[in-house]
Amino acid sequence: MNREIKFRAKCKDNGDWVYGSYIQSYNNNDWIVQGGDFFAVDSDTVCQFTGFHDEEGKEIYEEDIFYYVFKRIKYIVYFNNITGRFSFAALGAYDIRNRSMHNLWMNFNLYSRVIGNKFDNPELLEND
Repeated sequence: MNREIKFRAKCKDNGDWVYGSYIQSYNNNDWIVQGGDFFAVDSDTVCQFTGFHDEEGKEIYEEDIFYYVFKRIKYIVYFNNITGRFSFAALGAYDIRNRSMHNLWMNFNLYSRVIGNKFDNPELLEND
């Protein structure tokens, strides 16, 4: 398997993002292991790397918000439990009951740019 599996989450102590392996519910905390160091993280902010990059080479994680240049629409990335893969939904359809089934695809990076995420940029969730 040639897929890179990693996560990001915000540290409990300072709110900075850390990237690495994820350990869930050990010793009353969730953890990200980065370079041999363990960081207690806010479990609500844990996001998995999708394996995709935007047009500028930036890694795309769950809960990232990206601008799809071709259609001029903002989308949010999420893990689709029905299809078992990463998907995205237009922000106008972000209601959990109405998420559209758009799966990330190979040439996705040619037309998209990550502009933030729902944790650091909640204002991007608003419709234009």
